[in-house]
Amino acid sequence: MSGSFVRNTLLTVGAAVVAALTAFAPVAQAAGDPHAVTPQIQSLRAA
Repeated sequence: MSGSFVRNTLLTVGAAVVAALTAFAPVAQAAGDPHAVTPQIQSLRAA
């Protein structure tokens, strides 16, 4: 049971990280630094 709890927690945290990076991408682009965040988001979505 603890294994599934850890797995669900990691999935939830991972989804939250992806959502946070996705929300931060327009801010980075507006700051004139689109390449700092976009590759990380693409690699996370591919993973």
